[in-house]
Amino acid sequence: MVDLALESVGVEVDAAGTNEYLDDMESLYISDGWYRDGEDEGDTRRIDYYNPFAMHYYGLFYAVHRPSDKARGDRFKERAREFAPVFMHWFADSGSNIPYGRSLSYRQCVAAYWGYLAVAGVEALPWGVIKGIYLRNLRWWAAQPVSRRDGILTLGYAYPNPFMAERYLSTGSPYWAMKAFSPLSLPADHPFWTAEELPMPQRPSVAAFPVPGLTFMHTPGHTIMLNSGPDSNKAMRFVPEKYLKFAYSTRYGFSVESDSRAFDVGAFDSMIALSDDGIHYRVREHCETARMAGSKIYSSWRPWADVVVETWLIPYPDWHIRIHRIQSPRKLITIEGGFAAPRTDFNADKTQEEDGAAYAISTTGDFSGILDASPLPKRVARVTKPHGNTSLMFPRTLVPQLKGTVKANETRVFACAVLAGPSAKERWSHPPAVPALDEVERIFESEGVDIEIVKHYSR
Repeated sequence: MVDLALESVGVEVDAAGTNEYLDDMESLYISDGWYRDGEDEGDTRRIDYYNPFAMHYYGLFYAVHRPSDKARGDRFKERAREFAPVFMHWFADSGSNIPYGRSLSYRQCVAAYWGYLAVAGVEALPWGVIKGIYLRNLRWWAAQPVSRRDGILTLGYAYPNPFMAERYLSTGSPYWAMKAFSPLSLPADHPFWTAEELPMPQRPSVAAFPVPGLTFMHTPGHTIMLNSGPDSNKAMRFVPEKYLKFAYSTRYGFSVESDSRAFDVGAFDSMIALSDDGIHYRVREHCETARMAGSKIYSSWRPWADVVVETWLIPYPDWHIRIHRIQSPRKLITIEGGFAAPRTDFNADKTQEEDGAAYAISTTGDFSGILDASPLPKRVARVTKPHGNTSLMFPRTLVPQLKGTVKANETRVFACAVLAGPSAKERWSHPPAVPALDEVERIFESEGVDIEIVKHYSR
């Protein structure tokens, strides 16, 4: 960007460095509009919002400001065009986006990609659709309490919360959000501005993408993303929570853990945690293998070198199903959580703990429940109240959980159905039938494909 600025005012620059950086960025491209988020420390499997607000944004910026390099600029534009029908699934109809990955304190920077499509003249979707996604996201963020009393933006996500921030962030970092305002450089008669703002196009209720290993579920009130494949070995806080939970939601986000020695009071929303001493715990940190069969996702992972966990994620209308097969040479205790619902009124919020089922209902009308479907013995159901400021969305939360045991040298299968959403209680009494594991395995045997991001990449 500095070289381009200097060139624009007639200063001769050595373009070797810029070309090297551009070649590096292009080497991170996979396919179908997806880039990997860097290769630092040998990391080749990170996919997150750097795809839209860095790789595509700067690619389009380059195409606009160095038209002489038409071949490269055209590649950047075409990749950005391919990404639009995929990226629109990261947004709920309300305009909110799925919190996932690092640098979430940049907030509405996620809309920068949509805005720069207009600047670059790339009508990847109809202008009215692009404008609608862009403006609804800005409105959603404008309604969140993310500023100090003096108007300065804060670290955090849906409220001030520096606890979740990475070490490279500072008080100025949230101003990356200003990248979203690039369409203000366009004249009032640009088709982006003159187009009628349109609602989100009709989308399938379930949409699967095998390059990143993500399945999106568009449910009443929010969008859910099922996840296996991307991860990160970058030295930063809360990698398992930011990259490796089973599910992420535009409405319920995710939580980060506050104490590595507090197994029994962890949030563990959309995760299964395992402990061999009742104090410390392990969660999914890396997928050794990851596959997709249609919209279903499989992963195998090792919380310890001698413990193997296989996980299947299956979307259903409004619900999703999780199945785990665990093999351990020693006894393990497990806690598996549903989504973290807002805890808004300590006296009026409702919780219910039944035989193998637990749910919470907030005074906001939000419902979150988890229903055990494991072979006997059933897991113990409960609703936990995690430490404050662990959720990215709400200062206090309620998480329905299932607590179970894996005996030494025995293979244990756990299964559950998870439901969450505003006014979802009426659907609680109609859970999906959990398929037999051997049936699911046959599907993956005949239809399964490797998730692209899990494959090894090297320059």
